[in-house]
Amino acid sequence: MMPIRRTLMLVIIVLMLGDFVFRGIVPSFTTGKNDFTDPFVGAYLWRHSTNPYDVADATAAGRRLTGSQMRVVPIYPPTAYLLVSPLTVLPWRWANLILAILGTLGVCAVALCIVGLSGHTMRDEAAWILAALVLAFASFHTAVHIANLSVVTTALCLISVCLANNDGDLPAGILLGIATCLKPHLGIWFFGFYAVRRRWRLLAAGSITSGIALVVSIARVGLRPTALLTNYFTNLRHWFGPGGENDFSLANPLRFELANFQLVLDPLLGRSGASAVALFLGALGLAVWICAILRNPRCSPELALTTLIALSFLPVYHRVYDTGVLTLLLAWLFEADHRQNTVKRIALALFLVLLLPVESVAVRSQSYLSPQTIHSWWWNSLIAPYTAWTLLAFSVVLLYALMQPAGTPERLD
Repeated sequence: MMPIRRTLMLVIIVLMLGDFVFRGIVPSFTTGKNDFTDPFVGAYLWRHSTNPYDVADATAAGRRLTGSQMRVVPIYPPTAYLLVSPLTVLPWRWANLILAILGTLGVCAVALCIVGLSGHTMRDEAAWILAALVLAFASFHTAVHIANLSVVTTALCLISVCLANNDGDLPAGILLGIATCLKPHLGIWFFGFYAVRRRWRLLAAGSITSGIALVVSIARVGLRPTALLTNYFTNLRHWFGPGGENDFSLANPLRFELANFQLVLDPLLGRSGASAVALFLGALGLAVWICAILRNPRCSPELALTTLIALSFLPVYHRVYDTGVLTLLLAWLFEADHRQNTVKRIALALFLVLLLPVESVAVRSQSYLSPQTIHSWWWNSLIAPYTAWTLLAFSVVLLYALMQPAGTPERLD
């Protein structure tokens, strides 16, 4: 008879897959704007040798292609438009549907990668727990529902880690280069990790892949790079300037969908002070990380890489759905040949906090709160940005674990 826990995990897996299908895939076959609109419209303009960062052209194309009347302000890198361009030969609804399917398959690929990296097989009960945790992770559901490329990017990154762990440096580098072309602020940290590990063949393959993509993507438009950059930075100011949807300051009512630590600091220190302190924390964490790697070169690669990625969330722009890449830590938490210890239990508890969609509750609850609460320091700096605080604690715990000598149990005394 199947063990009760495995049965429970199987039920969770089926329910989560059902959520991806009925709330992600089924609604995708419609018209209207979502997170895929930017790369789709930009890729369409790029394929027709038109400046993808021209807001007027992008908005007009968006209305014609997607049926949405909303303004389109593209900010994806040109390499992303190159990679997405094959989907633009299809009608919007079909392209959107294909992306939703790819996103769901990407989550499944992440689950299989985590199981493989942990040393388990699907015959082990732990493998079912891992799969259930990955499929239940809220950020993956959000990303698939809103049609964001972060799930596909995360899947490519973790597949590259699996290949790298099996001496497949060439394919690993190519996939990592492709992932970085889609979402540079995710893929670049994997490059940094393998640079520290001196995996030069992997780095060369990834750099050549992304370099070729960059040259081709710029050459296709037929404009000088300076012309593209002018439009691009104008669009960046739209999104990241005061009140923009990616702005971490109080001027943005949707700021709690972000995960960078400036969110916590802005109400206390202001925009410039928040950026300076967050950058200091990130730099300090990076310095400790480098020291730990040099001191303990035999440490778990999954632990080391996840720690670096977690630290990147402190000073660099990220949305909550980017936290899906942190599922890589599960491979270390559930290693087949290691027992649980205090540090792993604390890290798992913090991971489970990240698993929950609390930021959605914070955003939606604001319409029911009093103005005094919404403008209070404790709401804006302590309660609502819970993801940023969790990521800070997560980073500290992982750094502590990383500093322990390989082969010795990690303890918090």
